[in-house]
Amino acid sequence: MRFEKPEQLAEKQDRGEFFARKIVEMGPELKLEAEKLNKLGFSVDENCRIKPEMFLGSVMAKDLKNDLQKVRELSAKFNNEAKRSPEKMAEKNIGEALEMAKTVGVNGHWFGGRFLAVRSSLYDDFCGNKIDNLVYDSVTLEPLAAIDATTNQAVKLSQQKEIFKKILEGAPVKYGYKLERAERAPGFRAVKSPNMRLPYFIISFEQDELEEIARSLAAGAGGRALHEASKNLIKRLSDQADNFSKHPAIKPEIKAAYSRFLKIFQSLSA
Repeated sequence: MRFEKPEQLAEKQDRGEFFARKIVEMGPELKLEAEKLNKLGFSVDENCRIKPEMFLGSVMAKDLKNDLQKVRELSAKFNNEAKRSPEKMAEKNIGEALEMAKTVGVNGHWFGGRFLAVRSSLYDDFCGNKIDNLVYDSVTLEPLAAIDATTNQAVKLSQQKEIFKKILEGAPVKYGYKLERAERAPGFRAVKSPNMRLPYFIISFEQDELEEIARSLAAGAGGRALHEASKNLIKRLSDQADNFSKHPAIKPEIKAAYSRFLKIFQSLSA
């Protein structure tokens, strides 16, 4: 068990309160992104999360019912823990702000608008595969990646075995989508595609870095923080694609995907 000093707890609570405010301020832009995603064929809620209940017919009714029950139970558990503990509430706010900033950033501010991000279902996030986002390439229409985001690398190190398996075999996503060509603008549409397996990346931000990103997004401004975040993310994702693709035990189809994505990231950094 990890114990934190009183001053560390106070700092975490202050950060949690800061991010709680930014969650509210980023909310309108996130809702706009949700409207755009729904028009493209994704079924997402106002927070850009994939809605598993819309997969009835693509996923067996019994499986869907069980998955939704697991989500309800875990959500209630996490919410109750957050209500009882200021530290847990701070962690919840930091995590939510990170996912919101990442989704809004990818869709509207980073990578020259090339990529499209949707938040994973609560099942894939909480219960199943620990995936935060699915990212698509709007040029090739390829599912780019399953993304896991963090501000706490120590936690990720404790999950090293699980992460390594996702890197080598791809990250499983139960409630996913693929993009298909369409005649209407923007030239593609989203189609349900359950039980996908996608290349896996980790996006990591320092908390100070996330503060600046959230502050810029909440203000509806661009600026240096967002430019630097985009540049840093391209570098981090390029390094991961390069390193992961070289492992001798990696599945051939996942290796090929990492290699393709490395070329995309390199073109963006040129």
